[in-house]
Amino acid sequence: MSKSLGNVIDPLHIINGASKETLIRSLDPGLLPKDELKRSLSETNKQFPNGIPKYGADSLRMALTIYMQQTNQINVDIASIKTANHFCNKLWNTFKFIKERIEQLPEPLDMSGEKLGAAIPKEELSVFDSYILSRLTHTIEEYNKAMTDRKVHKGAEAVRAFIQRDICDRYIELSKLALYSTEDTSNNQTNSLLLRVLVYVFDRSLRALHPYMPFITEELWQKLRDLTTKPDVGNTDISIMTVPVVDGNGIICRDLIAEKETLFELITSFRSFRQRQGLPVSQPLSFTILSTDSLLTEKGGVICKHIRALEFLGKAKKVTVVRCEVSEQQLGSPAEAVASDLVMETVSPRTRIGVSELELKTRLHESKNSTKLPQNSAAIQSRLESKLEKLEEDAKKIRDRQITPEYVLRVPPHAKEADRKKLQKIVIKIEKTLKELEQLKDQLRET
Repeated sequence: MSKSLGNVIDPLHIINGASKETLIRSLDPGLLPKDELKRSLSETNKQFPNGIPKYGADSLRMALTIYMQQTNQINVDIASIKTANHFCNKLWNTFKFIKERIEQLPEPLDMSGEKLGAAIPKEELSVFDSYILSRLTHTIEEYNKAMTDRKVHKGAEAVRAFIQRDICDRYIELSKLALYSTEDTSNNQTNSLLLRVLVYVFDRSLRALHPYMPFITEELWQKLRDLTTKPDVGNTDISIMTVPVVDGNGIICRDLIAEKETLFELITSFRSFRQRQGLPVSQPLSFTILSTDSLLTEKGGVICKHIRALEFLGKAKKVTVVRCEVSEQQLGSPAEAVASDLVMETVSPRTRIGVSELELKTRLHESKNSTKLPQNSAAIQSRLESKLEKLEEDAKKIRDRQITPEYVLRVPPHAKEADRKKLQKIVIKIEKTLKELEQLKDQLRET
């Protein structure tokens, strides 16, 4: 990037937003030759036909931090800043969820500053409470190691993934089973404990995220503090709070984490199944799980213990488990005999999921007769095509780099191996996306 070439984005334009006219005026004709000015004007009109929206400083900081894992030469992509901005929205929505639930309690939560952890009685924790606290401990370990090694991008990614995936997509969704269930509405003690855990992990997450996104974390932490403590108790600024550390009070159960990851993998496979079949993610279906893994299928296994959570998060009307007494390599033919009327998809070498072919055809027929399907399908197709274009572009960049003489002579072996593995993963994603796109186009042709 060079200002004299007119291909630099002013950070203030990203933070405060800028119209297309403002972007064009920022191109200095005194610095640029006529041909370069013409090219820069063309690129500005092409890339920013409506200007740049206001994203804020936190979104820019987070996006640039994540970029550090790629290269010292940063080719700023507005899409990555937009993604960081969406993450800011998710933080706000998480706080709003906590605030609404706390306000429904008959008494305020008795939590303050450094005593947050003491307000959580470990002997009363549910398995999912223990899971999120174990994931928090694991994330803090990753975060502190990354900061010690001066790999700040890894610390940022660890905290971002924990908030977005573990807190928002998993724990909060699971908490709705208790908070919204009619049989638990009178159980204020259970809800209070659940919210204590949620406030605790969110507080620690905001502290870890503060160096990367100081403005939104300060705002949310102050609001969270006002919900759970008196104004004159504890520190008044997140920047002087202690950084989260793993101590003797931390909960870490790696077996529990592995078990719950298996459960969430099944939930994700339910959603992916619907998407590949062209159905809305919220469409209830009756799923059958076929597996040779006794840890999944036995009475005390993952599925049986958490069948309610699996049905709730997976939007399943019913989940049936079938154990196949065959080895991994022989799963195919016996499983087909057990469920010959199922449309199957593979989750892992030992586990597959399926839906009755009759039920699937019925749901597809209902969806095709719905006015929502064409809009939904068009959106999915556009998203898949954009994803495919980005993957192919990434693959081309790696291939073009690999064939240059400088790459062959100067790039160290470990970097070449990293590029080879990265390209291999991209190729697999391209093949999968092409398959999904072709299936969707076939369904659209049938309509």
